Amino acid sequence: QRKKKISTTHNHYDTLDNISAKILMIKPTSIASISRTRAREMLILSESDVKQCFPVSAAIAANRKALASLRKDGDGGAKVPTRIGLPYHASGGSSGSSSSAADWTLFKPAAYYPPRGKPMENAESSDRKEEEVLMGMKLISIRSNNPKLNKPMVPATVMLVHAETGIVSAIVAATYLTAARTAAGSAIATEAAMANHPSGKDAFTLVVFGAGLQAEMHIKAIKHVVNVNKIVIVNRTLERA
Repeated sequence: QRKKKISTTHNHYDTLDNISAKILMIKPTSIASISRTRAREMLILSESDVKQCFPVSAAIAANRKALASLRKDGDGGAKVPTRIGLPYHASGGSSGSSSSAADWTLFKPAAYYPPRGKPMENAESSDRKEEEVLMGMKLISIRSNNPKLNKPMVPATVMLVHAETGIVSAIVAATYLTAARTAAGSAIATEAAMANHPSGKDAFTLVVFGAGLQAEMHIKAIKHVVNVNKIVIVNRTLERA
């Protein structure tokens, strides 16, 4: 199979969307099974594909790069427009017809633009590839009833658009990706906070609230950058913890 590097622009569902663009570089050549429609050369990655080719270490590295792309001078970098949210009530009524709290489906576009005027004549081929315009959108939902159906409470999908043609070039399952990206951001923040700590090289106790996918990924990500010798999980039910 011809080697190809796929870049996706990804952003998670909390309020940090407005200040971050998450550009995740995925190398699918190591995946055993990849579906691609020949008509449009569309790459399709399942949850298992993404887990296989995007470990926590790659999520942390991608987040470092994405956060570094944020610019205040308008000279390229990340652009994350305000997300669009659609409420959903389990009763099936309109947003104003039910007294129950609404779940949400969010549409979250993002793009990366190379800095203008940056000389690329002597750059490596990998650097040239990374200086392309990247466009994408994440569709993510919060469905509080999903755990009862044995489905993820926060399912997500990332769609990548070929910037020049506007044609969708990749669809990536992003439930795991969302958890990995969010946890990677927390890991980077934790590492920065511990950098100047007097006992920064000592082992720490990590306290995690919740026992879902986010908790699992936060434990993996923070352990990757900080020496943790004890983990305390605070959860509503002992069984899941």
